[in-house]
Amino acid sequence: MARKTPFWRRQRPTTRAKRKIAKFTGIPTTRSGRKAKVRRMLLPGCALPLALIAAVVSVAAAIIR
Repeated sequence: MARKTPFWRRQRPTTRAKRKIAKFTGIPTTRSGRKAKVRRMLLPGCALPLALIAAVVSVAAAIIR
């Protein structure tokens, strides 16, 4: 049987604000959401951009010294 009233937690202003922030920044506000995003970033499809960032940082550190 379907609910006739909306879920009460979605009606709270803090939840709405957190959802807007998460959508704008792309960073989840829940712990499980953040962990899932990190797991997705570490998969092979995203390993190349992470490797490039690490390479740029190491080169920049070598130039600064």
